[in-house]
Amino acid sequence: MIAEDGNVIVSRSMEFAQIDAYVVAEPRDLEHVMPDLPNCEEPFRFSNRYKSVKLRWNYGDSWSNADSDGMNSAGVSASALYFPNFSYFPDRDSLTEEHCHNTIPHLRVGKYVLAMFGSVQEIRDALNNGTFPEVYAEEEEGMVHPIHYQFADKTGEAVILEYTKERGRQVYNNTVGVFTNSPNYDWHMENLRNYPQLRPQNWGEVYGMKSNGGSGTSGMPGDYSSPSRFIKAATLLRHVNKPQTKNEALMQSFHLMNAADIPQGIVLFGSHSEDEEEKQSKDSNKKDKKNKKNKKDKKAKSRSTRAAREDVDTYDQTSWVAVKSLTEGCLYYRGYSDISIRRVCLHSTSDDRTMVLPVDGKWKNSYKDVTNDMEEWEGQY
Repeated sequence: MIAEDGNVIVSRSMEFAQIDAYVVAEPRDLEHVMPDLPNCEEPFRFSNRYKSVKLRWNYGDSWSNADSDGMNSAGVSASALYFPNFSYFPDRDSLTEEHCHNTIPHLRVGKYVLAMFGSVQEIRDALNNGTFPEVYAEEEEGMVHPIHYQFADKTGEAVILEYTKERGRQVYNNTVGVFTNSPNYDWHMENLRNYPQLRPQNWGEVYGMKSNGGSGTSGMPGDYSSPSRFIKAATLLRHVNKPQTKNEALMQSFHLMNAADIPQGIVLFGSHSEDEEEKQSKDSNKKDKKNKKNKKDKKAKSRSTRAAREDVDTYDQTSWVAVKSLTEGCLYYRGYSDISIRRVCLHSTSDDRTMVLPVDGKWKNSYKDVTNDMEEWEGQY
């Protein structure tokens, strides 16, 4: 989500809940070495032109290659969101020698953009003149994660980059300031035409009776599907009071993202129904011995899958909310358990070392007990 002046970029993650997320700060000149490719003598390399702060997953014994979200010291934001059923990248074996000097895996597109570009216009120019790298599919944790990308800068410019099998590479200008998951961005924009009636003002009398409060937004989708979240986010962003200061913009951004917060267990991935649950319960005794025997293996495996409910269903959750103040150069964020807002600013990060910090924390760190701050009230109330 992008504020009207472009200074504040808001994003959320609904990725893998059982692995750990970290805030990572990188210095300028840090070198990134891409994987070896067939027919290439040397791997492609590039170095950070800017400082950056980003959010990355850690699988316990290894780091994800993807920068899920981040910003650099030039005021460029990069986000990668899941794009299932549409995302497509060519296999690495399809690459030829001509690609050796400028080719990156799809998981590292955000890393490349934050390292190399100082504005969205620079990204557009590279895409148009052929200097933007070729992108190929990279497996991680046994699968090719389907993703698409949004890049924005402090001027308010934003583009969305998608790779599909049917249409190849597509670039869209983000004109409404909202970015979600599947389907394609242009489909979401066309679907937005179906909701011209959404407005903040209540409707007048209906059937001789006054309408209830909030009737102006009657019919606004409220489920957690990507199309519904796109409509709701676009409507909220269009009609909320426009902030006048940086602090108002930050506060408004977190409130907007609360409307799309996904708690654990409400969005499940799996096919079992109530009947299947009953059958699984009957069979559970037969599986007890096997489950106990493989307990250690299951525990290790769960770190590389979405959070599991008894290894049957998996679910999405909002693992973090990030608000990027691009002019200020600061990342504001909260986790799932620790919902207090924290901040990392690029001007204060190390100039020569990579630093990390866990995104989440304990619930007890989310609140402050103010019981002892209460004062006696002597008047009427």
